[in-house]
Amino acid sequence: MMRNIYSLLIMIPAILVIAGCEKNGQESVLVPLTVSVSDDGFLSSDGAAVYPAEFSDGDAIGLFAVENGTVLEAVDNLRLTASSNGGSIVWSSSDSVMTFPENAVYYAYYPYQENFGASVDPAATTASEFFADFIAGWNLPDDQSNGFADYDLSVGTASPSSGRLDFEMSHAMGLVKISLPEKTYRFTNTDRQIPDYSLSGNVVFNDFKPWTDGNFYIYLIMPGNFSLSGSYGDTPWQQDGEAIADNCVTIDYGEPEVIEHLLQVGDFFLADGSLISKDAPASEVSSADVIGIVCQIDPDRIADGEKEALGGVAHAIVLATRVAGFLSADNLGYMRRFYTDYSIQNTDFEASYTRDEEEIGFPNIPMTSDLQELYTLADENLDGYRATHLIYTERADDFAKGYYPGFKAVYDFASEVGGPAEGVTTGWFMPSGGQYLDAIRNLCNVELDITGIVASGVANGSMAWEGQGALASAMNKAMEKVSNNNKILYSDYQNGVMIAATASDKYYRYIDIADGGWVDYICFFKYATSIVRPMLAF
Repeated sequence: MMRNIYSLLIMIPAILVIAGCEKNGQESVLVPLTVSVSDDGFLSSDGAAVYPAEFSDGDAIGLFAVENGTVLEAVDNLRLTASSNGGSIVWSSSDSVMTFPENAVYYAYYPYQENFGASVDPAATTASEFFADFIAGWNLPDDQSNGFADYDLSVGTASPSSGRLDFEMSHAMGLVKISLPEKTYRFTNTDRQIPDYSLSGNVVFNDFKPWTDGNFYIYLIMPGNFSLSGSYGDTPWQQDGEAIADNCVTIDYGEPEVIEHLLQVGDFFLADGSLISKDAPASEVSSADVIGIVCQIDPDRIADGEKEALGGVAHAIVLATRVAGFLSADNLGYMRRFYTDYSIQNTDFEASYTRDEEEIGFPNIPMTSDLQELYTLADENLDGYRATHLIYTERADDFAKGYYPGFKAVYDFASEVGGPAEGVTTGWFMPSGGQYLDAIRNLCNVELDITGIVASGVANGSMAWEGQGALASAMNKAMEKVSNNNKILYSDYQNGVMIAATASDKYYRYIDIADGGWVDYICFFKYATSIVRPMLAF
């Protein structure tokens, strides 16, 4: 493996001397030195070097000089900082003049610590001995999930030779590489950059958080005995071993699987978080445990709530292929109310379905007759995940009492369909209006833009599109490869799906489609019932 070598030319007048520094009765001579730092990485069990340090602007090493058994005051934790110069990394000190005796022995460590606070051993013959106290007190965090470079302590020693000071650094910590049989999708889309999607939600680490390079999990560890444990899927694991400085120990439970996949609207999403292409054979799809269909991959149409729930990156939105609480095709028992306070339903019916959800930050799309305003508000209403969890948290007591039947159906949906696997997705949520409109647009190949809207005759403050074709059949066409056990088809009409929005304290909103070619964006009383077809993001 090619070494990472970074050099610094230190120009010092050869005629200068350091007063009081002598060796064999001769004063030490100060000479120009070219300093280099090399790092071969950690030595793995197969003899290969892995994970060498990659220095960049702002990185710094600490430098010590020892002569005649004494650490020289001028070079006692002297900071040298990395900077780019013509494609190379050079190191420099803030001192205007740096004095380096020709006959001293030099010790370096990385990363630099301004408050060094440890003793060093001037009588040492190796860097590990010189920095022994510093190494013993080095602090490694349990959470290294953002990378280990800042904690990767390395040390080295060098003596001037032929005008050079060459540090060959060795790592003071040990490294553990964990190989687990998990699945990662590497998306091949060329029209947009989509980050890898890993089913690492099925992977659990007990009391530590390693960094991943996309294939393996990497964790720095103090030299000595260690015990690490975790699980993948339903399989627990535990590994006891010994970490050796500058060495990499591999914990191997199977090779990771990397799958190249073109992510498309219409792809099928499985209960374990796996994907099947929309173009896969029907036999493959029908035999799989499909729970949803990808309906949105445009990151600009995926809200911050979904992204934050997934650690900052959401790859797609998935629409359930089934509806929540479905009993049978001829039984409307699966339809749910938005809100009803059943404790007063028989004594004060109007009050039982009246509640201002805006006070908790829940989306409210008002009953305006301005169709352009209504369209804009509906189209920009994208955060179904956040709205759903507002009901779960801010209305927790009444949710537990069953006053929000539609949201309770969403909450229970994972147990009905057997997924998604925990940690892989956001979990199911009530779709927002914009999210469900996007699903219709993308799966039915219709525009549903502002130019086509008309006032809906269903209720004031509603809007509609007409002449859009056989929409229910188009949604069913997208699911045709899915087995009958894993899908609930749209009917010719009466496909009103509840969305995560209200229109007032008494009205909620839902969206209906039909083979008659219309899309209705409707507001109606909260005691009315609608279909619940959840979504998730991964």
